[in-house]
Order: sequence, then C-alpha cells, then structure tokens
Amino acid sequence: MKVRGWSSVRRGVVCVALAGLAALGFSCSAEVTTDSKAPESAAPAEGTATASTAKPKSHISRTGKHSREGGHLRFAYGKTANPDYRELQKIFKEERFFEEVVENLDQSLILPNDIQISLAECGEVDAHFDPEDDSVHLCYEMLEHFLQMFGTQAGAETDEEFEEAGGKAVAALVFVFYHELGHALVDVYELPITGREEDAVDQLATVMLLETWEGEDSELAITASAEWFDTSSVERDGDPDMADEHSLDEQRYYNLLCWTYGSDPDYFSDYVEDWELPAERAERCPSEYEQISRAWNTLLGPHMVDEADSVN
Repeated sequence: MKVRGWSSVRRGVVCVALAGLAALGFSCSAEVTTDSKAPESAAPAEGTATASTAKPKSHISRTGKHSREGGHLRFAYGKTANPDYRELQKIFKEERFFEEVVENLDQSLILPNDIQISLAECGEVDAHFDPEDDSVHLCYEMLEHFLQMFGTQAGAETDEEFEEAGGKAVAALVFVFYHELGHALVDVYELPITGREEDAVDQLATVMLLETWEGEDSELAITASAEWFDTSSVERDGDPDMADEHSLDEQRYYNLLCWTYGSDPDYFSDYVEDWELPAERAERCPSEYEQISRAWNTLLGPHMVDEADSVN
C-alpha cells in the first residue's frame, strides 16, 4: 500500500501536532484525539490510567542563582530550498512552537555561554550537537522521516490517521531536541558522565520531559520515540553495529519504557502488558528511575534558576 505524500496534509498535520501539546498553549483549527498510553490497536488494561488522566507533575530541583551575565539559548530557522520545508517553517513560525520551548528553557537554565538551536534543511535525516560552536541542529528531514514512519506503521490513509502520525512525529522530534540539548549541557557545564554519553542524554531527555512537561505531552514524546526505536530495530539490515556509541535500538526502546514506568508505576501500570515491558525488568525500573532522576537533579540543580529567585 502506498502511503499518501506527507506534504499533501502538512498544514493539518503540524497544526494538530502543535495543538496536541496543550501545555505550551498552542491552538490550530483542526483537532484529533490520540492515545499515547498504548501501541496501535492495543487497549489499556481494565482499571489502568488513560491518556486523559491528569498525572501530577514534579520538578527538577533548582538551586542556582539567577545572573544577568552569561549565555542564553537562542533559536533560529535555517535557510531551506525545499518548498515543503518552507511551508513547514511558516507554520512553525506562526505557532512559535520551538521559540516557546527554547524561551521556557532559557528562563530556567544558567548558561556560561550561548547555545544556538536551529531548525533547517540539512540534506539528510539528522540531528546533532556541534561542540565547535555550541550549536544544536534539528533537521526537517528528520521530521519528514518520522511522519513517513508513523504514517506507514499505522497504514495511514485518512486525514485523522495522518494527523495522529503528525502528532507522534513532532513529539518524537521534541525528544530528539532534548537528547541533543543534553549533549550541549554536558559539554558547556563540563558535567562528569560515567558510561556512554548517549545513554546519559537519553536519560536526561526522559527526566526533563517527565519532570517539567505535563503528563500527556511528556508521555507522547517518550512513547513516540520508543516506537521509533522499535521500528528501526525491525527494519535494520544485517547485524547491529556493536561498536556504535549508541545502545542498540532494542535496548533504547526498553530503557525509555522502563524509566517512564519507573517514574510512576501506578500511572504507567499498563506498560508491562500493553508495551511488553518484561516483569523482571519492571521490578527494577522504579529504582532505575530514582537513580537517574537523583543524578540529573544533582548535576543540573546548580545550573537551574531557583524558582523563588526567578520571581524576585
């Protein structure tokens, strides 16, 4: 089955995706209902929480003191020759999506120097942090890749199905942004990381989403990314690259599910059955999440503006 070209529904897709992240206060004319609590076609177990349940939001500890000196997070759109990407850029600008995300983070972080974040046409499916100039690069090609992947996975044919795929695509790009921002923060703060940095910034992205975003929005970003890793593992040609700095896609899938489940086992209780998180791993997930949350609170706390200080 041929999936309809993503550009034919790009405006509705992006508007719905942005509107779905309600914590940031965006609005578009189209609406769609999605369920981020379970994979496609799976129903939540009886008695478990649903996506509409209001999950309490916790906060990363903030012990830093605000200073007028230092750097800032700055966001810009890069040039693009692709007309579809130019249309996407127009929509993102109208909705001020990444501008709002970056501005909110900038008000919280105490940086020694500027970190430039850009959304641009890159010529390949990519996102990366460049330590040479402290810049984070997000690519429209990655958003397109996500949209094609989620659309194909769901067998999307109707506008509603494409809109749901669009919501997952933007949510996965949000996780990618926090992952790459994690690399930037490790670099500019010279944070001590034991083990692989790629694993550490997966943890940071998960913690920051779970502890600073509203429940439904953070969950969608994490579960969409878990689906991305699962799909990539299935579509991989040949043996996995055991020398790669990233964990295997299969491992990243279970890690995201485990840490999310571990953050609130009651709220995310359906992950064990519906998302096939092994019970043996699930038993250890609360302690895993507590450890990584405590570690990132310790590392980032001195670099985040104290909430009491921020209102003075």
